Amino acid sequence: MKNKILLSAIALLLFGATLSAQPITTISVNGESGFSFENAVVTILNGSISVTYSDETSPQTFTFGNVTSLTFQTIQPVITWTGANTTAPTAWGEAGNWDENRLPAPGDYVIIPAGLDNYPTLSDDKTVYTLLIEEGASVNLNGHSITAQIVTDWRVAADTWYPIGFPYSIGALYGYGYAADGYSPDMIPYSDTPYDTGYYGDYIAKTYDGNAFNFTQTPAPAGTGYIYQFQPSYYGSNEDADKIAFRSDASVTVSESNLEITNSNVYYLLANPTLKDYVVTQGESENYYYQYNSGQNKFERPAAETSITFAPFEAFIVVKTSNAASLRSFLSVETVTALPSVSADDAVVSMEYYNLQGIRIGNTKSLQSLGIGETGVYIVKQIHESGKTSVGKSIIR
Repeated sequence: MKNKILLSAIALLLFGATLSAQPITTISVNGESGFSFENAVVTILNGSISVTYSDETSPQTFTFGNVTSLTFQTIQPVITWTGANTTAPTAWGEAGNWDENRLPAPGDYVIIPAGLDNYPTLSDDKTVYTLLIEEGASVNLNGHSITAQIVTDWRVAADTWYPIGFPYSIGALYGYGYAADGYSPDMIPYSDTPYDTGYYGDYIAKTYDGNAFNFTQTPAPAGTGYIYQFQPSYYGSNEDADKIAFRSDASVTVSESNLEITNSNVYYLLANPTLKDYVVTQGESENYYYQYNSGQNKFERPAAETSITFAPFEAFIVVKTSNAASLRSFLSVETVTALPSVSADDAVVSMEYYNLQGIRIGNTKSLQSLGIGETGVYIVKQIHESGKTSVGKSIIR
C-alpha cells in the first residue's frame, strides 16, 4: 500500500486542544519512540495526552502524563485514478479504474493525474480525505457532490499571467521549490507593484473590479477569479521547482453549479464553477465572455454565438448586457510591471478637442475642419475601440 504523510508537526503542550481523528497516526511523546494508532483522537489536557482509537472490538484509550512535547504524524493511504477499466472507463465506482483495484475510502489521499484519456464521473455523493487534481485533469460531478480537502497542482513559468479560480475557497499556496521533500507553505503574495516599490513576495495575485486589476493578499474565495504571476526568485533547485499547489481551506463540499449573473453591465472575473470543462455559448442569456489569450496577454471576447470551453480552474471575465454593441473587444494585462491597462493600439473611434482653458471646442478628427484659424496648443482626447481614453496635444503654427 502506498502512503503519504499528510501532517508532521511538533506540538508543544496546548491545554484543552484536540488534534482530531486521522486515518493512521504515529505519536511520539517526550522524544520516546512512536506509537501507531488508526483513527485516533488525540486530546491534550492538564499536562497529559489522551489517545482514543478504535480496535477490532471497541474504543481504547491510552493516557500519557507529564507531557512536554509531542510529535504527531499522520499517514494516508494513496489511491490513484487510472480509468483503465474497458467497460466503464469513467465510472468512479468501478474498482478497475483505480490502481489499488478498490474504491477510494473516506481516509484516502486520492490522486487524479494529468495526461489520461478517461476521467471519473460520479454516480452519487463521495467523501475522501484529500483529493489531488493535477493540472489538465478533471472530475465530472454529474449532479452530485464531493467532500474533501482539494489540492491542485500547476507548473508555472516566471513573469506569466495565469487566470485561475476555484468553485471553493483557497486556504494556501504551496511550493515544491522551497523544500526537497515536497510542498512547503511558504508562498507569500506581493502587496504592491514589486519592481517599482521593492516589496517582497513569491507571487502576485490580482482581482478585477470591473475596471482595473488590483493587488490582493486575500486567499481566493469560492467562485472568484484571480490572475497570478510567479517571480523568477521563487524557483528552487529540485526537479519540481516550477511546481506549485493551491489547497482548499480545510475540507470543502463541491457540487455542480452554473454561473448566475445578477447585475447587468458589470464586468466580473469569475471561476469555472465545476471540476470539468465548462462550455458556454457567447451571448446566451445575454452573457458575454472574455477568455485569456496568453500570446496576446489579454482577455478577448469571441464572436457572438461562439461556443467557448473553459478548462477546470480557469478564470474568465463575463458581463451581462442587452446591448452587445457597447462591449469592449478585449481587456489587456501588463506583463512586466503587473499594472492593469487596456490596449491603446486599437482603432480610435472618436476624438474631442479642448482649449487650454478646458473648454470643449469640437469632436472631429481634424482641427482644420473645425474652422480653427488661430495658432496655439489644443488638448486632444482620443476614444479607442477598447474603451480606453488617451490624451495628447496638437499644435497649430
